Amino acid sequence: MFARSLGGLVALGLVMGCTALKEAQSADPPPADGGSDSADETPSAGEDASREDAGDASALPADSRPPDTGPADGGAPIEVNLTTAGACSPQWANLALHAPPQTPGSLSVINTVTLERITLIRRSQKSTLILSSDAHKADDDTLQILSNGQLFYNQCNVSVTGGCAYIPSTQKYVNDTIEGTVHITTYDLVAGAMDIEFVGVVLQSATTADLCRVSGTVRARR
Repeated sequence: MFARSLGGLVALGLVMGCTALKEAQSADPPPADGGSDSADETPSAGEDASREDAGDASALPADSRPPDTGPADGGAPIEVNLTTAGACSPQWANLALHAPPQTPGSLSVINTVTLERITLIRRSQKSTLILSSDAHKADDDTLQILSNGQLFYNQCNVSVTGGCAYIPSTQKYVNDTIEGTVHITTYDLVAGAMDIEFVGVVLQSATTADLCRVSGTVRARR
């Protein structure tokens, strides 16, 4: 009887062992790398959009976006629309505005290649300058054009034979060659800005009898 009981227990053990083996074989195998068997980590469409937005400044909050620095060229506009005649023929290209501290007390528009330039030194603070050698002596306002190796300005050349002359007794010039009007809309030494119109201006060379005739406008900002 003992033998029968023992045989039954052995048979029961074999059945239970086979059942456990089948259950183990049917279970999912563990990950090959020993990691967790969590869900697939492929990002969702929403996550992809979030990652793309991270590299797009337009998707950032307004207070996190880089500042708008404006047009790439930045610099101030310079417009020279002058008609010249006589001994001067400056080329208004490659232009730059020279202002304090580069040129103390004056504003100049200069061709940075040829160095030709137009310069205004306004000491009277007038908005309209009636040019003459007498006015230059009285107010010390000076308009200059450098062209063709000569400096032309609003003072007649008394060294020229048969030209203008200064009469000490009257403190006036005779046979004056300087004339014309300068209308000044803007002349700002601090900001570096000028907006000027020249009407029928005639300047004379500081070294010869040559004349330079100018009409038109100059507008420049630093």
